[in-house]
Amino acid sequence: KLSKYFIEAEIDNTTPYRGEQVTLTYTLFTQVDITSFNEDLPKYNGFWTEEIYSPTNLTLRKVRKNNIQYSAATIKKIALFPTKSGRVQINPLTAVIGVRENKRRNNFSLFGPPSTKHTISTNIIVLDVQSLPMNHTGEISAVVGDWKMQSNISAINTKQDEAITF
Repeated sequence: KLSKYFIEAEIDNTTPYRGEQVTLTYTLFTQVDITSFNEDLPKYNGFWTEEIYSPTNLTLRKVRKNNIQYSAATIKKIALFPTKSGRVQINPLTAVIGVRENKRRNNFSLFGPPSTKHTISTNIIVLDVQSLPMNHTGEISAVVGDWKMQSNISAINTKQDEAITF
């Protein structure tokens, strides 16, 4: 049975090199009125982390998932940098959400129907982190990717003590 609300964790690369950035995105999907959202981030063992995006107010957008209409909001985006090779697990994020009940107002509620608290969590993600490759001399290199470097100077002929830009 599909839930009326859930959180999903997605990673943009499941086979990075050690030290290569991967982006972890947490998304809330809902078909009901969410009144509160308090997440508990996992410990990212085996990663150096940097928060990329963490909104104070969630912005909902309409999406179709599994052929069902939901309102979705990006909760967080985190840059993860694996610090070791091999299988590395990203543990679930858990959240306590308030869900507004669709019941009639009672005589004691001035602010509409009450909300109930529910605990939800994301999926576990396992990365297969690759060891750093060997360079052309057969040594392990900490540099991964294709690089091109270039330098310029602003003037070739200068007077003594005249500044140039490098």
